[in-house]
Amino acid sequence: VAQLSLIGSGGCGPTELPGMMPLVPPNPIEGTGGSHAEQRLSRNSNIDTKDPADELQRSIDEKVQARETRHLRFMFSLRAHTDEVSKKKLQEVLAKRVQLWQVTSERLETLLDEMYTIHNAVSGDRTFARKPGGTVNIKVLVDFMHRPDLRSAVSLDFDTDVAEMIGALGNSTMEELIDEATKDKIVSITTKEAKADMKDWIESLLQVIVVLTVIVNVGAMGASIDNSPDHIGWFVVEAVACLVFSIEVCFKLNRYKLEYVIGPAGGWNCMDMFITLVSYFEVGVSLYSMLNVDLALAAGGQAQSKISGTTRIVVMLRILRITRLLRLMKLVRSPLMRD
Repeated sequence: VAQLSLIGSGGCGPTELPGMMPLVPPNPIEGTGGSHAEQRLSRNSNIDTKDPADELQRSIDEKVQARETRHLRFMFSLRAHTDEVSKKKLQEVLAKRVQLWQVTSERLETLLDEMYTIHNAVSGDRTFARKPGGTVNIKVLVDFMHRPDLRSAVSLDFDTDVAEMIGALGNSTMEELIDEATKDKIVSITTKEAKADMKDWIESLLQVIVVLTVIVNVGAMGASIDNSPDHIGWFVVEAVACLVFSIEVCFKLNRYKLEYVIGPAGGWNCMDMFITLVSYFEVGVSLYSMLNVDLALAAGGQAQSKISGTTRIVVMLRILRITRLLRLMKLVRSPLMRD
């Protein structure tokens, strides 16, 4: 046996004795080596899984903090997504909500500095900077309301003041709960009323502009009969009138939708749209007539045919201008004229 031991120890590897099973190398999975896939599986098995209870508690805390943040915004009369409140406003709210609130402005400044220092030291990545006398971030107040570790770190000199502050900010009266619950509805109603008032004002302004436009347009039509009917100035007046009437039709269609066409005054409104379309056609014919006259004057042998075509267009324009008299119906139907 000793000789066999010496022989085995003298070799490079283990010696197999007669009748023994061949030695098998260790499994690579059990060793330090192994394939890359096996190593990845080994690493993944060591990853700590998140506790569902912790995730649920974290979600609840975030919802509670979001609700308290909205409550403080309402309490301090802040706009949505505004997190900074002035120290003066904070002092006023605390004076109303805390009986015998004796904290002066200087002491409140020192108290806020200590709260910020504690918050930044304990919270780590959730830190906030504050200048002396500056605003207060309501998220710092919310964290103090829901984290006992922050409140316990306050010095004994300010312990009572912080407790009174957090208690006052965390409590809500019945009036505040009702106001906060109905705030969005009131704002929505107020916004709708403001938009309706704005549309009423625009419609009243349009009525004045339309009445003045009709008067000027009909007057210009009468003056153009004996004073250069083809002058470009009359064309500009008609184009501006056409634009004003188009704006009126588009505004009322946008506001009243189908009621503008099928409502009680739908017939008159359809006539207004018809007059506006005829006005566009008249403007186009007038523009073509002016261009045709210029081409006829510049042409040589074909001048006679172009001038005869222009004459027919002028006759058509005179017929179309008769429809302008229908615009006088706008004056009759206008609330300004009825008043």
